[in-house]
Amino acid sequence: MKAPYQVTMITSNNPDSLRFAQALQSMVKDGGFDLKIQPVEFASLLDQQDRGDFELLQLGWSGRVDPDANITNFVGTGGSQNVSGYNDPSMDAILEKARESQDVAERRDLYGQAVAKIQASDPLIYLYRQRNLTGVSNTLKGVQVFPDGVVRLAFSGLAK
Repeated sequence: MKAPYQVTMITSNNPDSLRFAQALQSMVKDGGFDLKIQPVEFASLLDQQDRGDFELLQLGWSGRVDPDANITNFVGTGGSQNVSGYNDPSMDAILEKARESQDVAERRDLYGQAVAKIQASDPLIYLYRQRNLTGVSNTLKGVQVFPDGVVRLAFSGLAK
């Protein structure tokens, strides 16, 4: 490999994504990478992702409370978000066993094994964890905020 190694990353054309991409571009330069940023409109980014039309693609995920929806969809063979095409029967076996278990300690161990496999093979590279802050007025009741950062408003309404 001849340095600097040129690689193109697709990212959404919003200000936060572009600032993040520029910071990443600067950081990887010392490692011998010439990161080219290709900003696209968000719907186009999702379309390119689904078609597999990218070299690198930067996209966030709000996360889910249960680890199954944070792992299986992305690295399970045939997972709805498995755009990298990752396919590992031993990973699928771990994920299936974890999905079927109702024992918290067993699930923790199995998802830990899955994370170790992800870290070893790098089908995804996690770059940061977004911190979500939520504030509501005293006149609003019933807002539910879970550790995944997604605000649920189904049971909310104005206080009397």
